[in-house]
Amino acid sequence: YFLVSTVINKVLMAPVVNLTVKLEQKEGDFRFKHMEIRSHAESLAFNGSPDTELQKVDAKLLDVCRVQQSLYNRNLPIDISVNLFSYLGAIASYLVIAVPIFSGQYDGYKPADLAQVISETAFVCIYLVFQLGQLVNITSTVAGLAGSTHRVAELVEKLKEYKKETDENKDDIPDVIISDGSEEDEIVTGLLVQEEE
Repeated sequence: YFLVSTVINKVLMAPVVNLTVKLEQKEGDFRFKHMEIRSHAESLAFNGSPDTELQKVDAKLLDVCRVQQSLYNRNLPIDISVNLFSYLGAIASYLVIAVPIFSGQYDGYKPADLAQVISETAFVCIYLVFQLGQLVNITSTVAGLAGSTHRVAELVEKLKEYKKETDENKDDIPDVIISDGSEEDEIVTGLLVQEEE
């Protein structure tokens, strides 16, 4: 039962991870556009292009809203699945308890002992179903976390590429000799410093 629910939720979760990544990309583009407008507000005002920038920002916002709507639409089946399996888990626990009762395994018990055994069995079954249901319930959270993790991994990858490019380009920058007229000259890589007299 729980393996089936896990497999179904895993299948439903895959598109949510991709949409979460896409949503974070679109939100980043939208935030970048806002930052760009704040940085160049004066030149945009003098240039007379606020209408063009407004259209660009509106397009970015529309992209964010579309992806977010798609994400909510994809989350709906996951939420339905999680809630369905939670309710079915409660039903399954009663079915598990019903099997020994109706098969006659408890026929030799006195009424007081029978109530105690049924109560203990019910507690164990319901507790087990609850704990396994908790694992199923975190599907939506895991999907969002996986999408965010993917974005962080992309960031780390880009930073490593940038560091590699910077390290490779460091060899292309000529050394500069800084002299203040004394006998000791200082060699600095890629840095041009003018001494004040």
